[in-house]
Amino acid sequence: MNYLFTDMQKLLEALAPVITFLFIFVAGLSLRSFLFGRLARWAQGTKTEVDDIIISSLRGPFLLWCLMLGIYFSLKVSFLRDDLVQIAGKILLILGIISAAMAVSSTLPVTSLTQHITRIIVFGAGIMIILNSGRGVCRGYHLAFHQNKDASQ
Repeated sequence: MNYLFTDMQKLLEALAPVITFLFIFVAGLSLRSFLFGRLARWAQGTKTEVDDIIISSLRGPFLLWCLMLGIYFSLKVSFLRDDLVQIAGKILLILGIISAAMAVSSTLPVTSLTQHITRIIVFGAGIMIILNSGRGVCRGYHLAFHQNKDASQ
């Protein structure tokens, strides 16, 4: 009986990241459907098309952000080392910032020099945020992969 309990416990520990990922991703899909359905109905009642452009440009990245959140929290409940989870979290943060910058820049029309300059500013701000948070990625990489070499010497 004790073997059955430990086998079930090991199975649950192995399935916890998968269950966490699926739960968060399905919850994100439900939220996306509810939220963007409401926003689309609201936008139909307005006179301008600016809100329609913003809603349609955020619909795709929202799915990506739900996917990234699912991956992040599934890594948090996994049995991976904390330093590796922190590195993966920083990488997901960088990817999230890039996707947010792309979503913001996709709302801008690309017909004139002013819009191109605005896109450069948006991506520049995104790159500065990435570089600021990227310092932790390098530090985490050093701790994760070079700490074991120092301990073995």
